[in-house]
Amino acid sequence: MALSGCSGPLVGEQPTPTATVDSPTVSKSPTPKPTATPEATPTPDGSDSDEVTVRGGTLPVNATEIWYRFLDLRGFDRDRYRPRVIRVDSPPTEGIVRPITRYAELAERLGVRAVNFDPEDVDEPGGMFTSSGPIVIYPRNGTAEEIERVLVHEFEHYVQPHDSFRRLGRPVTEGAAVYVGVEYAERYLESLSPVASRRTDYVDGTGALKLNAADYYFGYRYVDRRIDSPKELDRVYEDPPETASQLLHGHDWNASRPLPVETGESLRASNVPAGELFLRVTLATELNESTAARAAAGWANDTVVEQDGFADESAGNVWVLRTTDERNATELASTFERFLDARATDDGDHWRANGTVYRLVRVDPTTLAVVLGDEDFVDEVVVSKNGETVVVKR
Repeated sequence: MALSGCSGPLVGEQPTPTATVDSPTVSKSPTPKPTATPEATPTPDGSDSDEVTVRGGTLPVNATEIWYRFLDLRGFDRDRYRPRVIRVDSPPTEGIVRPITRYAELAERLGVRAVNFDPEDVDEPGGMFTSSGPIVIYPRNGTAEEIERVLVHEFEHYVQPHDSFRRLGRPVTEGAAVYVGVEYAERYLESLSPVASRRTDYVDGTGALKLNAADYYFGYRYVDRRIDSPKELDRVYEDPPETASQLLHGHDWNASRPLPVETGESLRASNVPAGELFLRVTLATELNESTAARAAAGWANDTVVEQDGFADESAGNVWVLRTTDERNATELASTFERFLDARATDDGDHWRANGTVYRLVRVDPTTLAVVLGDEDFVDEVVVSKNGETVVVKR
């Protein structure tokens, strides 16, 4: 089942897709991949008519009119897609937003924590799309225009490639949906400022909220740089960014250097980097945004080392970070020290905070390792070089 992120600020327990923008290596001449297009025939929960079916309640907007405005904006023939069924629902009674990353343990230890919230404190509407069911809308106390914006966002998720989370990554799928919402708002909803609200969500967010909001905001900025109209979105879907650095900087990221990492017994090196965006968000949880952005911009590659499946999963992690050059490595090391000074206590050999111990290792002129976890783990881990290979042993 393909499941999109929410279009509103919060809807409750968030899905954790396994897709990521970053990949272990970067092709200098990526080959565009074919786009899978949803079929025009109705799905089991789709509509057989030319009108949008609304179930479970009412909406203060004409969903059918919005659907056809959306199709026109995207340049689609009206026979290409059948209208989707919309279910009006109440949001969950309990809410938690978790970091949408495969490195949940690393994120938690670095302060990018899950955030609990009371759904009753959220006024803005939200939505959710799944490929096997209707579009779900949570109206809350949203205005008609805010609900209209949510509908347009979820309509874009409906027409995206079925494998979009796996192949494109969340920043592209969410950024594209925000982009369509912005273009729609400029034409029909001039009182709304979707870009400003997404930027506010990112700048003001903490922990998992900041990491999740980054996908929407920076994903939108990437899409907006690449195309001039929603009718051109297939170009983005056919040739998505290879890394978060490409997403952030808007160019082919050919400076991403190979980072071979060898691990000793009980450890394993992941084949998917955490990426520049995760690094930037992590640093920004304790430092100002410009400092975090400048330090993270030197990212060239990274590898997360974890416990293997037969060891103590809570022992710790080693995050090996490679930069483009020595100057950027020095800046990143200095900034990481400031980050740890802000969130932990320096005892001379380590930093300590909330049961986690941290240690920084300058592996070579362009490579830094962050060792973090239980004290025994941090003290026992050795990070070294063997030729061009970084060796992590315990």
